[in-house]
Amino acid sequence: QVRWESPEPQEEIYMVAGRFKEYSQKAGKVVAYAFLQNPDEKLAKRYLDTTGKYLQRYSKLIGSYPYKKFALVENFWETGYGMPSFTLLGPTVIRLPFIIHTSYPHEILHNWWGNGVYVDYKTGNWCEGLTAYLADYLNQEKDGKGAEYRRTTLQKYTDFVSQGKDFPLSAFRSRRSAATEAVGYGKAMMVFHMLRRQLGDELFFKALRHFYRTNLFKRASYHDLEVTFKSVTGQNMSSFFTQWIDRTGAPSLAVSSPDVEHLKQGYKIRFTVSQTQTAPVYYLRLPVTVAMDGQDEPWTTWLDMKEKQYVFTIQVPDRPVQINIDPDFDLFRKLDRREIPPALSQAFGAELAMFVLPSSAPEKVLTAYRQTAQRLLGSGGEQGAIQLDSELSNLPQDRTVWIFGWENGFRKELAEKIEKYNVTVNDTSVVLDGMKFSKADHAFIFTARQQLNHAILWVGSDNPSAILGLSQKLPHYSKYSYLIFKGDEPVNIQKGQWPVVNSPLSMRLSFDRS
Repeated sequence: QVRWESPEPQEEIYMVAGRFKEYSQKAGKVVAYAFLQNPDEKLAKRYLDTTGKYLQRYSKLIGSYPYKKFALVENFWETGYGMPSFTLLGPTVIRLPFIIHTSYPHEILHNWWGNGVYVDYKTGNWCEGLTAYLADYLNQEKDGKGAEYRRTTLQKYTDFVSQGKDFPLSAFRSRRSAATEAVGYGKAMMVFHMLRRQLGDELFFKALRHFYRTNLFKRASYHDLEVTFKSVTGQNMSSFFTQWIDRTGAPSLAVSSPDVEHLKQGYKIRFTVSQTQTAPVYYLRLPVTVAMDGQDEPWTTWLDMKEKQYVFTIQVPDRPVQINIDPDFDLFRKLDRREIPPALSQAFGAELAMFVLPSSAPEKVLTAYRQTAQRLLGSGGEQGAIQLDSELSNLPQDRTVWIFGWENGFRKELAEKIEKYNVTVNDTSVVLDGMKFSKADHAFIFTARQQLNHAILWVGSDNPSAILGLSQKLPHYSKYSYLIFKGDEPVNIQKGQWPVVNSPLSMRLSFDRS
């Protein structure tokens, strides 16, 4: 007989049973455990050490860990569950090298948010966004990749959330699709980021510690968060929370009419910022940077915007050469397509898609392409069609187009579009940034745009096994512009995003020297 006691109030009781090899070690006052299906001391040690590291980090950031132990438990099928004081992860998942510093700390942090302070689901699930921000995002920020992470988050919202799929954060319960994830995780994460930028780190984290302390083992809501931030900061936060939590949608921005005037001391810049969404105005704090001649660091400021269109005037000490609105993606907004590179997310978020198959490909290859197209069409939720290249005289311009196969008669249309990214595709190989990859043992995926709002992609491989494998792999690489895989599985060996060179929120400045 075994007896467990947990004096803390619980929403549910979980029981997991099986034959495990048990490992443990002390992590301060907490015991870290690893329960594995088969003995693996090295793997267990990695997780036990990492458990102690993140328990210490989050205890310092938020407050004392609420339980006496934390356990990694290996499941017999692939899962990613977080329960009070343990996480249940699949056998493949726990052996992926990146999981230990991505999904794993996320599950540890859920013991503060979700399994420590419970969620009042009737008014919106706040804990997924807050956990993503303090775990996934802060890890990237510490590595200097915060702006990239924020851009990817906004890109997912822009690509996956069409007007019919959007909803307010107060209506989010759990993730069911790419669109619900983009809102419930991504938008919520950006709301907490904006709150932190507005208040500063000291007040922001002080409020979170107060929220944790006063709501531990209780159900809490966005309203409780608002009350806490008002109490700690002394500021009325109702307009901020109402705008970002109860309202559907996001602002869209445009900048125009820049004008520079040379003063006796410094320079005066006038420019117009417009909110281009059809919805009513958002109250925004706009991050603005100005690059100045001879200065390594840009001049920065924040500007309050409470009208759909407003002419701003700022003064800088040295000759300005470029002005940038929200260059580091600190503001939750719908991105202009020119701000983001073509990526698979634009294809997976499309409402209409066409898959064009190579009619002259060998039968096994053509069959693999057809099955892959059917799987991708079914997983994305978009409407579309599958056709042979011989059945088309031109590619449609009103939807995403997937071009499959080396033999495809439309392959060159995509090849011409990606030449500007230093990519060459010929009949036997691909050259990317000076590196040559043979056609024989690789699978290639390249994206481009045929219209501002539609993607065009090419998928090339002669290996039926690799082609079928891509249907499982590609949804996990949605932020990338290009991918190269090798082998039957296949295994990714190259990935990246095309550079952005013409953001409409960055404008070169000039002035009359006379």
